[in-house]
Amino acid sequence: MGYTIQRSATFNNLCALVILFPVFFSFVFAMIGIPVPSYLAIIVIFTIIGTLLVNRLFTFSADWLKIVMALLFLWILGSISYTNSVIASKEKFISIVYNTVLPIFMIELFFLSSEKKQINLLDLEKKFLLYSYCLIWFAFFAFLLFRVRDETGRYSIPGLNNPIWFSRFIGMLMIVLLYCEKPTNKNVVLYFSSILIALFLMFAGGSRGPLLAVIITYCFIKSYLVSKKKIILILTLIVLLILIGFKFVGGYLFETNFYSLSERVNLVGLFSSLKFDYLKGNGIGSYSISFFGKDVVQYPHNVFLELFIENGIIGVLIFIVVMGIFFKKFQPNIITFLCFFYFLSSLPSGDIPGNNNLYILLYLSIYARGNTLIYYHGSRGSEPPQLLAA
Repeated sequence: MGYTIQRSATFNNLCALVILFPVFFSFVFAMIGIPVPSYLAIIVIFTIIGTLLVNRLFTFSADWLKIVMALLFLWILGSISYTNSVIASKEKFISIVYNTVLPIFMIELFFLSSEKKQINLLDLEKKFLLYSYCLIWFAFFAFLLFRVRDETGRYSIPGLNNPIWFSRFIGMLMIVLLYCEKPTNKNVVLYFSSILIALFLMFAGGSRGPLLAVIITYCFIKSYLVSKKKIILILTLIVLLILIGFKFVGGYLFETNFYSLSERVNLVGLFSSLKFDYLKGNGIGSYSISFFGKDVVQYPHNVFLELFIENGIIGVLIFIVVMGIFFKKFQPNIITFLCFFYFLSSLPSGDIPGNNNLYILLYLSIYARGNTLIYYHGSRGSEPPQLLAA
């Protein structure tokens, strides 16, 4: 029993390493001048330690989400056989293999060697919560001391140099705090100061997509905990806040032209002039060479557009089935809510390798079913979180 608990705790730490810590490693590597992609180092650690956790193999647990996700990545990676890209396709293929497929394989290998086919959510959420507090304060001081500014006036930190990824990182940590923490007399100062710091960093970063994803995810979380009237009140206050921002604050965050949104919408109009196979797409990494004649890594900042251009209607339909199975079997816990956050984030930004957390969390959600945690945020001193069997 003791070994099983220790093994499960080690696995949860590895999950935290893969999901929460890439930005931290990117910053550290950038500051000390190590020219190694942070995620590559993380995956090496994950693979070595994860392999040590495998002692014997039990039966494979079949699941439709596993099967359809396997089909999705076989279709995406298999499209390298007909892509019109040479350089970008290879880079994207390698990125998907090592930052998405390999972590998913190691997760499956861990549960293949486990008698219990469930994640220890109580332990996972405790670890995610502790690390999220540490990482928010790390990001705060890194931002104050070393922030970098891009050409649009938005800010990030060394190692990322991208306000969107920085805001996503902070948004993810906010979701962990908002869902896992219950303010009490002992932690109320730390909790609210961390939330305020996270909001400051997201506003300072200036990327609207992750902030909107946090708001929607928070309302989704609260829909399981409070009445519909309170949800309507929360949404009304959010709309009023945005309107006040447009009227009195201005700036990039509240500008009204939404150039980045218009840019994505304009891509749809280009389809009529683009010659490609609507059924199977032009192949992995083909977006840039198909639209702009340059064989470089570029993407349309929308998961559906990316799949449609590179993997056709077939790729889009497989992804829709993946998300359909996820939402049909949705059970409220930190894994599924983070997955929902990353799904929303994949709609206005990022590409398939950059959205790897979405696919890793989708796979982890399989092993979180029937093991659901609902937090009742009542008055101080109210009953502790309840573990509900689905």
